[in-house]
Amino acid sequence: MANADVRALLRETIRTDTDLDTFCLDYFPEVHRKFTGTMDGLAKQNLLIQSVPEDILHAKLAEERAQREALCGPSSYGAALGAALRLDRTTQWQSIVESSREPDTILFLLHGQRERAGLGFFVDRICRFLAPVHGERHRIFKVPFQTDGVGARTGEDWALRMQTELATGLGRRGAVNLRELLRLATARQPFFILLGRYPLPPLDEAELLGMEELLTKQLPEMLMGVPHIRVLIAHDYEKPTETQNKKLEASARSGAKAGKYKFIPLDEAVLPSWSDVVNYLSHHKQVSEKRIAALKPEYERLRSRKTVSYEALATFLDRRLDT
Repeated sequence: MANADVRALLRETIRTDTDLDTFCLDYFPEVHRKFTGTMDGLAKQNLLIQSVPEDILHAKLAEERAQREALCGPSSYGAALGAALRLDRTTQWQSIVESSREPDTILFLLHGQRERAGLGFFVDRICRFLAPVHGERHRIFKVPFQTDGVGARTGEDWALRMQTELATGLGRRGAVNLRELLRLATARQPFFILLGRYPLPPLDEAELLGMEELLTKQLPEMLMGVPHIRVLIAHDYEKPTETQNKKLEASARSGAKAGKYKFIPLDEAVLPSWSDVVNYLSHHKQVSEKRIAALKPEYERLRSRKTVSYEALATFLDRRLDT
């Protein structure tokens, strides 16, 4: 195989310096370790070609190209909607769904690494289940974390945001006693409250203190003796070292004890395993066993990549299954 052919395939498949770094990190970490901050893209390409046998490099480039073609086209929420909303995180999902008809008030805490967790899809799925077009409905309230671009920095900030959202949604704009408003409203319909319209990002020091105040003071006072309410805090982070789950969990436990309601910490959301995919296919798709078996190695190769996202996996399944 001509060296020029490998270089041409490399140029066609890996378009940016960032892509080259990712490719080497995934497939040839020993080469990636030799990269320096002063090396440009061409120097990195030359080092890769010199360090890896042509046949092995060609095979990995061909594999990378096939994966990119499978994921080509618009990577959007809509494109990944089918699989993304149904690749259940069984333990998290069941904990919420199985308690949905209980009279207790429950606070759930969910966390995961941003691109790999796909918490936005999970939250959307929960909302779709709890507030269907037909049948028994929960009332969904998404309390904003930011107002005019500023995050909630005190417990009172959160309480005011919650009061505004609930009073507006219930047509009680003049209501000032949030606990009484909740008590009267939940007598007719169970509530599901999301603290944040999207998963919360890592909080700065003031925002973290504000969340602690909310969990240990405002929520216990607000929810004391009020049944049929579910509150979900979902938060994500770019790097595992950025997770604030332990601090949030400690505050949530303290507040739940004071407020006499249940606190349920959910397992961390991670990339769907192959068993999750099989479960999804068995419940939502008519796919032959032969086709499922052929799909498995492709899926597991993609999942093993350090940079793969939840949405990329869902999009891959949707495209492979013509969703």
